[in-house]
Amino acid sequence: MTIIRKFFFVIIFFFIFSCSKNDSDLVDIDSFFKDGKKIDLINYKNHFNTNVSKIKNLKISNRDVFLNWNQENYNIQNLIGPSEINIFKKKKITAGKFKKIVSYQNKLIVITSTSEVQIYNQDLKKILTKKIYQKKIYKKFNIDHSVIIYKNKIFISDSLGAIFCLSIDDLKIIWKKNLSVPFKSDIKIYKDNIYLINSNSKLYSIDSRNGKINWSFETASNSIKSKSSYQIAIFDNNLYFTNDNAEIFCLNLDKKKITWSLTFETPAFKKVPLVFKSSPILIDDSENLIISTNYGYTYNINARTGSINWSKEIFSLNRFISTKKYLFFLNFNRLFIIDKRIGEIVYNNKININHKKELFFKDLIIGKNNIYLFNTKGFYLSINLENFNSYSLNKFTHGYKSLLISKNNLFILSNSVIAKY
Repeated sequence: MTIIRKFFFVIIFFFIFSCSKNDSDLVDIDSFFKDGKKIDLINYKNHFNTNVSKIKNLKISNRDVFLNWNQENYNIQNLIGPSEINIFKKKKITAGKFKKIVSYQNKLIVITSTSEVQIYNQDLKKILTKKIYQKKIYKKFNIDHSVIIYKNKIFISDSLGAIFCLSIDDLKIIWKKNLSVPFKSDIKIYKDNIYLINSNSKLYSIDSRNGKINWSFETASNSIKSKSSYQIAIFDNNLYFTNDNAEIFCLNLDKKKITWSLTFETPAFKKVPLVFKSSPILIDDSENLIISTNYGYTYNINARTGSINWSKEIFSLNRFISTKKYLFFLNFNRLFIIDKRIGEIVYNNKININHKKELFFKDLIIGKNNIYLFNTKGFYLSINLENFNSYSLNKFTHGYKSLLISKNNLFILSNSVIAKY
């Protein structure tokens, strides 16, 4: 770089510095001249690594009763609250090749990695099994599925663009629809209609009784896609969904009209991620819509109007757990608790465990006496609700994919086992 060019850049940056109200928020100019180094002009607060312990325990007054965990993320609002679960010891275990699990009226419905539908009772005894695809050609595909149970019927969508409706009594196919473009979102059902999104960011409404398409709504879409781009939830006759173009929409299901939409943006000078991803949309009973994106923020949005109640420079792509006052979520090896009303971080601590490898946690639930954190390798951490400094690490299965609660039983799904606690 010539002396003249360097002097020119120095003059520009001194001008920028003079216009700033807070010099401490600006990057040191010397870093600009370091060869090959990308810098941000604004230094944002790093909430991730700042320890916070404004609360040290938690009292839970209301707990959910989980009679049916009939869809991924529990219900159409993706709203999971505290339970009565206590993990003491393993009650039952069964082996297999598993991918998805839901429950309905004392039955467990499982999708396997070989594209079978299997039904178990609460004691993990297999009752029925059926292959979804009969032709051997489908063995060559790594097919992803979403599943939901509704009125004694099993609905399955897949990454080939097909939707199946099966009877839960005998697993016979009632109807099948092939729409060719892969489905990416979870399935939601509301007033007898199925809602889901394909990889072209196209939302479908399908009659659950016969597979007839009611209508579709197409939004903007990018060429690079992720399953985490397509989130969906329903609350009070409004459907909320995201697409891979970093947008969220509120669609009134009676009027079939978009009532509001927002575009997620990165802060000025921040690099935009190549692929947009978000956490599952959570909507609580007070009309708070909670969502977090890899653009770096977590939002509390008024579900009715689309106005932003608050936003916080912190994010997670894992699902949130909600109490009346707080939000709980994980990011790698940290547990966060946020005051839902004002967006204040009241707890943020690294999970320091005496273990040979650093453990990253994917999922959590709030039980009767503990907060339980689950690791994909099959570890779980119990944090005492009366004293967050009291915790223990345990090994429970051969891995972790997902969980469900049925009454006071916890079922853990891994690639190779279902375990009941």
